[in-house]
Amino acid sequence: MRFVAKYLFPKAWIFLYLVGLNFEIHAQFNYGTTVLVHGHVPTIYIPSISEFKEYARFISDRLGGNASIYINRVGLLEGEVAFYRNFYWERISGNGSGEQIFIYDWTVDASYEKPGHLESAADRLFGMLIKPVAYNQNHQVINIGHPLERRSHFIAHSRGTLLCLEVFHRLLVHFPKAIEIEHFTALDPHPNAACGDIRSTNSSLPNLPGVEGSLEDCFNLLCSQANNVIIKVPSNVKYAESIYRKNGNYEKAPIINLDGVPVYGHNTRLNDALINHSDVRDWYFGTVNLDWDIDGKATGWYNDILSGPRESVGWYKSRLGGHLNLLKQPSSRNNPRQLEDAIKLRQGKPLSMIFNGSFDHSSVSWGYKESGSQSWKEITISTSNNNKRLLLMNGTLSYTSRFYVPEANRKFLTFKIFKSSNANAKFSNIKLKIQWYGAGSEKTGDEKPAEPCPEKEPNQDSQSYKIPIPDELIGKLASFDIINETSSPETLFFSMDDFDIPFNVPEKNEGSKSQKEDCDDEPEDPPQIPIPNPDQGKAVTPSVIAAFDPNDKLGPVGVNAQRYITGNQPAGYQIRFENYATATAAAQFVKVIDTLDLNLFDPSTFQFGYFNVANSNFYAPPGKKKYLKDQDLRPAKNLILRMEVDFNDTTGILQATYTALDPATMELTEDPVLGFLPPNTKAPEGEGSIFFTVSTYPTLPHGTEVSNKAYIYFDYNPVIPTPPWTNTLDKIEPNSQVQNLPAVSNDTTLVLHWGGSDVGAGTRLYDVYVAVNNNSYKLLVKNTSLTSINFKGKPDSTYKFYSVAVDSVGNEESAPVTFDTQTTIQLTTVGLVQSIQSGDWNKPSTWDCNCVPSATQNVVIKSGHKVALTPAMGPQSCKNLVIEPGAVFDAKGVFLSDPR
Repeated sequence: MRFVAKYLFPKAWIFLYLVGLNFEIHAQFNYGTTVLVHGHVPTIYIPSISEFKEYARFISDRLGGNASIYINRVGLLEGEVAFYRNFYWERISGNGSGEQIFIYDWTVDASYEKPGHLESAADRLFGMLIKPVAYNQNHQVINIGHPLERRSHFIAHSRGTLLCLEVFHRLLVHFPKAIEIEHFTALDPHPNAACGDIRSTNSSLPNLPGVEGSLEDCFNLLCSQANNVIIKVPSNVKYAESIYRKNGNYEKAPIINLDGVPVYGHNTRLNDALINHSDVRDWYFGTVNLDWDIDGKATGWYNDILSGPRESVGWYKSRLGGHLNLLKQPSSRNNPRQLEDAIKLRQGKPLSMIFNGSFDHSSVSWGYKESGSQSWKEITISTSNNNKRLLLMNGTLSYTSRFYVPEANRKFLTFKIFKSSNANAKFSNIKLKIQWYGAGSEKTGDEKPAEPCPEKEPNQDSQSYKIPIPDELIGKLASFDIINETSSPETLFFSMDDFDIPFNVPEKNEGSKSQKEDCDDEPEDPPQIPIPNPDQGKAVTPSVIAAFDPNDKLGPVGVNAQRYITGNQPAGYQIRFENYATATAAAQFVKVIDTLDLNLFDPSTFQFGYFNVANSNFYAPPGKKKYLKDQDLRPAKNLILRMEVDFNDTTGILQATYTALDPATMELTEDPVLGFLPPNTKAPEGEGSIFFTVSTYPTLPHGTEVSNKAYIYFDYNPVIPTPPWTNTLDKIEPNSQVQNLPAVSNDTTLVLHWGGSDVGAGTRLYDVYVAVNNNSYKLLVKNTSLTSINFKGKPDSTYKFYSVAVDSVGNEESAPVTFDTQTTIQLTTVGLVQSIQSGDWNKPSTWDCNCVPSATQNVVIKSGHKVALTPAMGPQSCKNLVIEPGAVFDAKGVFLSDPR
């Protein structure tokens, strides 16, 4: 224990002291995350990374220096080629406080000339932002938290704006409710036809998501027919702005037009004569300083904008500038289904299934090492029928660009290998193994064999395989090696286009294939139901007038990637549907079928909750398993909405139906454009859902997976299965223990340590109990996440301790039969100093040792004595201080501290 004598300064003295040091008081900025992305790479038109760093410091200076700056780095493996194994952030300025500024140089991550490379770079930035790995300049690991949990601003120039759109798209698919991009600034944005960003004369590849329009008579980048091009941001972007110039040509090459394009949002067009597209430094620096000079013209960047006041863009209308709310929000945004449709047009499958983008990564992401060699080599890429394929020789094929493993219902990757022209090669001879790596390139688990998939139609030229994903990598970043140990290797090719992250297939009925036998992501056949058709006998053209349905199913959130729950409470499920904003008609008929597994769910506990349409909930009476509700929509719509639910507790089948009825006939309306659920242009007017609860059987064992999915029938569209919602039962209570203390302690301060373990969701909180001298136990610490405290005891006393843990789903450990540990405090006479009379602390005559106590001695102030300690005596110390009853320790005005 250390006593430090201190005096308190009057507030006026503190004020004068600060003024004397010439402190500057800055405004309170709304600190968050700024991400800087450059454009088409690395030509003379792109600023050097040193200029990007200068730009970041320019922002930091505007904030009074309260910012931390990071830049992306790569780790290399030695070999014949530069081969990247790790991607991370390096903090080059600041201490982690204030604004976090991330400089993303995508030239180090991917090439840029071909379709797919931009998506590859977007994959990398997405992963680095959601699961960041960071170091300081001494290469020590630092914790930078989760950058996108803060308010965020992305700033990009030229084609870099499309890279940001791809990142936003990935965030919306994988984190639809959790992450919002507050502000996106596009500086002279444009797609690149030569790189496949937009459909053109030179490219039939469908547009990147977010790019609308096409280019005619274009064989280079952007050409003269670019007037119909516009950028639409995803729905997770709150404010979007485009600052652009447009004059029909680019520099001195009229064939090429790199004019910027507008976005749905806030657009500002600059004076075409003032700034060129290639004045990249000026585009960025001008956003921070409205008086930024271009080439010494001393005109100021925004002094001559074509419309609006000069404060309409730049720092003023930003989070840090304090006027972000003055920007126009986009009048139209892409929702997740629109983005997924765009990806399916472009790549044949939704982004949620695509393994890390498009695979056109070249040697940046893939490397090869011959068996027995330590040297990495560049891989060989073959193109056949527009398929990208890698030569799979004997040795190790390594994919090192860490990719995100979706949390929901994903357990394995699938891929396909092809034979060469050797028709005699046999797939049965092939031996492939997999080695997984975590976010920091650490090995995760042991090598595992790749499992061949049974082919529905056996193909002599190809074979599909699946790679089980370790549970500890679900919801995290990963990479892997494919190890070819075939003794007499055939010439094989590894297909990049056939690499998927499929949804898990639920276990099927007895006698059919199980999930473990199948690599397919196609759902089993859904139940068939009749759909009422008002036009029976008439020609129906749903392709002209039709509603469309994005859908999902939500269940108990649970804990961790396994969504652990106890099963002690009813599980609530919500099935949601939406009429797509671009649908050409309102929905007239929606039916939901959900078949509960009666081996898992107790049908007697089923309770229907409510129907939902737009902002209205319609509740069923408690206990009802069959319920009908008619809602009159007049006068707004000449319709009666009939909502009906029926749960069969014998079969476990739930059916919920929404039907738009003609009030005159009480039959399905015959008006082809009149329905109860309009296109969802103004959410939630086009959204609906149902909610119910049901309990699992209490006898189900620990670790049981409880999965449930639904099928949605939406007007005349094909049935759409929802992704299954899976939880895992955590039935085992955690265990914990207070660590052993010595039988005898000669210090009145006891350092208690405790900890615990849990086979499911993990320990979360602890209660610690103490008993003194065989008295009853009392709660010492309650509901704490701490695992250590200092406990102050008394001499000649015995203390017993035990702990009780609670895991993350609420399972509580039973109290132990006996204590975890006990100790008796006995102060030894060696080093013991006792008072012999009243007096001052710093006078030897006060103590029996005729000395002033030191930091190594135990001190006892005896009954009837008064010992004084004042600030004038300076710092004083002892090991333990015991004040007997009837003794007085007078330490007024002294700051007391215990360094332990």
